[in-house]
Amino acid sequence: SGGGTLDVSRFGKPHRVTFEFARERLERQLGPAGGALERIFMVGDNPHADIKGANDAGPPWHSVLLETGVFRRGRDADAGAHTLCADVSEAVQFALRF
Repeated sequence: SGGGTLDVSRFGKPHRVTFEFARERLERQLGPAGGALERIFMVGDNPHADIKGANDAGPPWHSVLLETGVFRRGRDADAGAHTLCADVSEAVQFALRF
């Protein structure tokens, strides 16, 4: 780079800007009468992207880690997921009860 500094912008999970963009889009879909969302469920199978991203973004995000795909109980750390579910069906049932 010839000794100059390079500015870096990162996008995608687990970067906060991705979660802020998603929240803003969801709230825009609700329209002015919808107000701010109380809770958004991030359901994913990757502790280092899905769960870390939702947890770092903070409220209203609630991280739900699935025991499918990338994550394996006993092999992987859960990255502090708020909720652990066996599969998508269980995650949906959890969210509907919340």
